[in-house]
Amino acid sequence: MRAFFERAVRTESGCWLWPNVCKRHGYGRLMRDGRIVRAHRYAWTLVHGPIPDGVFVCHRCDVRACVNPDHLFLGTAADNNRDMWSKGRHPHMRGERHGNARFTQEQIDALRSGAMGDVHEAAAALGVDPSYAYRLASGDRWRAGERPSMNALLRGPATGDRWQVSHPPESLPRGEDNKMAKLTEASVREARARVAAGETRTSIARELGVTKTAINYAVQRRTWAHVE
Repeated sequence: MRAFFERAVRTESGCWLWPNVCKRHGYGRLMRDGRIVRAHRYAWTLVHGPIPDGVFVCHRCDVRACVNPDHLFLGTAADNNRDMWSKGRHPHMRGERHGNARFTQEQIDALRSGAMGDVHEAAAALGVDPSYAYRLASGDRWRAGERPSMNALLRGPATGDRWQVSHPPESLPRGEDNKMAKLTEASVREARARVAAGETRTSIARELGVTKTAINYAVQRRTWAHVE
């Protein structure tokens, strides 16, 4: 028992984080008797004994990788569902109500209305890949709110008259005027100069608190093109 818990990483919050975590669902896992078991369930059995059939081991801390016995409790399927609803993690919760939401409804509305520019500019502003920004804009992801039609927002300002009519370039906030912008004109100039001097875009992105994609687009002038 001691050897098992010593492998966990202690945190200031009191959680004991199991080091081997499944990327898909976030639970700790380990091999026991030739099969993979969830670490928090195994932790419970070490301290309290076997888990009754049909009973869940739930987290009070809502940290799936945690194996601290004091953070665990037994519950039925109904208890587990109530716990998910109370913490905003139920799969039927959408938009800002979801406990793991990365964006606000205001940001999504700005993306879908075209206020954040084309899909590449929106991706840079939100700190995501353009393909994910496309899925957000189309409603394939973040289905809360008004579901947009697949219009010229996704094609960008360079293709088709439809975009030019419905979203004239002068109507779109650019650079620091865009309230979603994570860079400033000064930081864009700095990033371009540092890349020209040979510094890696990854290190610049880390220091400025943005994604590498955002730095790439700024340097390539796919975004912040108005900044000299």
